[in-house]
Amino acid sequence: MRPWQRLLLTAGEVTALWIIAWVGEALVRWAHWPVPGGLVGAGLLFLLLQSGILRLAWIEQGADWLLQELLLFYVPASVGIVQYIHSLWPRAGALLATIGLSIAGVMAITGGVAEVWSVLQRRSQTAQPHRAATTQVSARRPAP
Repeated sequence: MRPWQRLLLTAGEVTALWIIAWVGEALVRWAHWPVPGGLVGAGLLFLLLQSGILRLAWIEQGADWLLQELLLFYVPASVGIVQYIHSLWPRAGALLATIGLSIAGVMAITGGVAEVWSVLQRRSQTAQPHRAATTQVSARRPAP
């Protein structure tokens, strides 16, 4: 694929993702839901992918590009924080505590979900010994 074709493809995929996010924002405004539109857009994207209406291959390159450039999207927020640091300074302790508790909460929930997932995987493998044995044998075979 030529570079200009790749650029157009990526731009089209990013546009498709933007449209899904925009639909999420529009739904929130129309329904007066007390949730962020981006969250609804992400949920909509998940449903479209899970239902097969939208295939991952159709948006994968655009999503990869967005993830690679993610840091650029945080620059305006960082500039805003620096610009208004004098307003934030009196509340710095509360802000740091909130950030710390949020990080700890995310880590605890992620660890808990990973642990439950691991237990369910082990149970699934012990419930189906033939399937697990087949997987282990095929994993040991060298690739042709």
